[in-house]
Amino acid sequence: DLEKAKKTLRNSLRRLQKAEDLFRNGVSLMKSGQYDASIKHFMDAIATTPDGPLSREGGQYTIWLSQALAAKGERAKALLTIRTLRTHEDRDIQRVASGVEYIYSAPELEVGAEYFQWIEIEKLEEIKEGPKQRMYAKMEKMPEKYSLEWYMLQKPTKKQIANGQDAQLLVAGTVMILTALVAYGSYFPATASGG
Repeated sequence: DLEKAKKTLRNSLRRLQKAEDLFRNGVSLMKSGQYDASIKHFMDAIATTPDGPLSREGGQYTIWLSQALAAKGERAKALLTIRTLRTHEDRDIQRVASGVEYIYSAPELEVGAEYFQWIEIEKLEEIKEGPKQRMYAKMEKMPEKYSLEWYMLQKPTKKQIANGQDAQLLVAGTVMILTALVAYGSYFPATASGG
């Protein structure tokens, strides 16, 4: 009985690994725009998973299947597929499926050409040589941030300016005091030399 349980567990783990591989391949195919192939991989992953779409993994794969169907343009099939997860026993699967179903149920946005900005590539050369030439001049590369050159290009802040003015006042004051001491010493040499 223990050997039979071990064998069943090993078989389930093998199936889960195969399903996971199929799923990952399906995701890669979907990202590259190969929707038909990704749909097949997702369906195979669901079929390979122990308990199929009823398991957590199967529910996850079903969500991806519906997204691949929607990406392919089969919105009605995608909506039916995602609705099968309304009663899934995993609450996380239910929650995600509910959000995806809400998106699929939303009316499709219709945007007219008047809402797009068009750039005529052919006219760019004319613009570059016309009155807006300065706008299209090449910019110099800025020095690396926090380098010495970068600091030299920064505008001083009000605090830095105030600190600079304080330093200037301090130097000027020191010079005035030293000048006054020298002048005092030259007018009163006896007092200055201590005698």
